[in-house]
Amino acid sequence: SPGAVIPYIHMQEGAPHAFVQIHGAEISKVVPLVLNDGSQENILLDMASAIEWGKLAVREVYFQDDQFTARVQGLPSHSLSEECEVWLNKREKRFTDSSSRYFTKDLDGDVLQNEDVAVWLHKKAETFPGLFTIIDRSFLGAPIYCVELYHTTESSITCRNKQALYKPTVFINARHHANEVSSTNAALRLIAKLTQTPVILAHLNLVIIPLQNVDGADVHKQLLGEHPTWKHHSARYNACGFEFARDYFNDRTQFGESRTYQRVWETWHPDIIVDDHGIPSHEWIQPFTGYNSPPTFPVSYWIPCANMYTIWNILKDADSERLSTQEALVEQVSQSIAKSERVRNTNSEFLARFIRWGHNFAPAAFPLEVSGDVLSYRWSVERDPNSSGYLTRFPELVTADLITEVNDETVHGDSLAACADAHLSVHEGIMNFVSAARSEVSLFSTKHANGTVTVGQTRQRPLQVAGKPQEETDCKK
Repeated sequence: SPGAVIPYIHMQEGAPHAFVQIHGAEISKVVPLVLNDGSQENILLDMASAIEWGKLAVREVYFQDDQFTARVQGLPSHSLSEECEVWLNKREKRFTDSSSRYFTKDLDGDVLQNEDVAVWLHKKAETFPGLFTIIDRSFLGAPIYCVELYHTTESSITCRNKQALYKPTVFINARHHANEVSSTNAALRLIAKLTQTPVILAHLNLVIIPLQNVDGADVHKQLLGEHPTWKHHSARYNACGFEFARDYFNDRTQFGESRTYQRVWETWHPDIIVDDHGIPSHEWIQPFTGYNSPPTFPVSYWIPCANMYTIWNILKDADSERLSTQEALVEQVSQSIAKSERVRNTNSEFLARFIRWGHNFAPAAFPLEVSGDVLSYRWSVERDPNSSGYLTRFPELVTADLITEVNDETVHGDSLAACADAHLSVHEGIMNFVSAARSEVSLFSTKHANGTVTVGQTRQRPLQVAGKPQEETDCKK
């Protein structure tokens, strides 16, 4: 991808007209920074120069008076080294000094920006039943935050590996597409709720990325400045106009936002993955034009089909036991969605319209697959060790991998709150299912040819519905 295409549209009187500006990329260099623990982070230097950047190294990183400071070496002059250090230090300050501000947004009805999420997390961090970290940095260097919630007492075990062994883990990913805004509000509201009443964390761990596409969110913020109620579909992608989900588990990706999925897996090995999304709710396409969007999605979006619907990946070769568990989870989530009167009523209204003006005329473009009265699509997928998806890549370990869709592309106020409520209804259904599912831990021992014995613990995966017979799988920690 050569770069993002961002449409700046200005409202004025007169005949419509347009012009195009093409900006050449500045010479930049991604410099690897190897940390003491052996991990690596990439720093993007926006400095137009023909310097041999491969010789550049960060020799020291420290905090002084609460300020980030980096020292570099390997450049041909002291002045260039100082210039590089000033840029690095200012860059980092740009992403961290927001924590000193006051949080002024409403978690129910306000669109949240990168700095809002940073401020809220910093202010609430000491109260979390867990912690939050910078899991990686975006292509432009902005931090991507990850919140890890788990059961803690004075005598409890808090090691991540043991938490993931003894209890199932649910991973919720919010704001993959930055203009689908309500999932961030839902994520922070869920964190706040579990901070106040963390009882369910005795049965599961919860990992949340409240805003994954931070570079796209910056574009979205720029566009909102002139048109605060528009959809701004161009903010769907990252700084390079790229659908970075294609780079999940790609070791050579340039995008930190893509690396988040692999880093969550390496740390927590989640059992259930929820990727929160939104569909167009307004200003999309003229009705009855026949518009749809194959080959990516073989469906049409000119009718918002639900306040909330779900898309479930289903393995083609799944056995009856696994299918039974999957259907039980789909049913429980659908029931949880229907518990909210506002979500239930909006779903009913949209579904009737969807059937009358869409499915009855063009069932292929407006497919109908429901659980109860909730649209619940099943996508048949195949096992693939090179896949970018959790379920297809790790089918022996992952129980479910689903996408949620609300009628949200830049919603505001009461509509935003309704969409966040819909996301939370799905989260609640999944957490209730996981807390009751079978996932027992047992001891194992393996005797080796040299006479040594390995002793460890294993947890049954995938999860099974409570009361069902279980088959132990080899998931060693």
